Amino acid sequence: MRCSNCAHHDLVAIQLTIASEEVAFYRCPRCDARTWTGSTGELTRDGVLELVRAGR
Repeated sequence: MRCSNCAHHDLVAIQLTIASEEVAFYRCPRCDARTWTGSTGELTRDGVLELVRAGR
């Protein structure tokens, strides 16, 4: 996967399960761009927080 901001290819990736949904967090060490993805595609930060709230 490449950074959508600077095209750097060595991203930090963390995969986890939130409220029974598989999500992944990607961070670019070059430009600090951050992206969350889920089964439906890219997630907003607010979307991730809603998943966390739903899982409580």
